[in-house]
Amino acid sequence: MTVNVKGIDLDLMTPNRFYLIYENLFGESVDFNTKKYSTLMANLMHAVIVATIEKKGLNITFSKDDFKNWYDEQDPSIFKDFSDWFVLTLQAQAELSGNKNNEQEHGEKN
Repeated sequence: MTVNVKGIDLDLMTPNRFYLIYENLFGESVDFNTKKYSTLMANLMHAVIVATIEKKGLNITFSKDDFKNWYDEQDPSIFKDFSDWFVLTLQAQAELSGNKNNEQEHGEKN
């Protein structure tokens, strides 16, 4: 998924650091069982964007206020698009992780 932040097109990534960034930004761990779906998606999107910015070594900041202002300018479908992308990405990572663990257990090598 690609988003434009401060004039830069970012191909979003889900590096593991997004969990740490989420906790630093919001003072709590990700709770996938929350009933506050919109808040969760907004917070996840913000954390993933910041993690992508950091991972790519870009010299831009993206504060909570920056995110809110950015979000106001987005198409209303951005939450659904992000949610779909995020779930597919986590599923793919889980499958890859499962395959890697399976290979290690059976002594297989890539």
